[in-house]
Amino acid sequence: MDLTRESIKALRRRLGLTQPQFAARIGCTAQAVSYWERGARTPTGLYAQAIRRLMAETAALTSVPPDESRPVPPSHR
Repeated sequence: MDLTRESIKALRRRLGLTQPQFAARIGCTAQAVSYWERGARTPTGLYAQAIRRLMAETAALTSVPPDESRPVPPSHR
């Protein structure tokens, strides 16, 4: 998974997090998240691993088949 400024920002927004909240989730500063989202720097090391893990978790959650993602109302069984 490429860690582009667009992919990092899209992930953060998909999770519904602010930059400080996203930073806390992966263990960095909000300033670092801002740099990454502007393309001024690229995450490396443990930060890159944490972002990739979140991307994988998010992808897994959004790939649930539609019939398993929400309960079927009793009237439709």
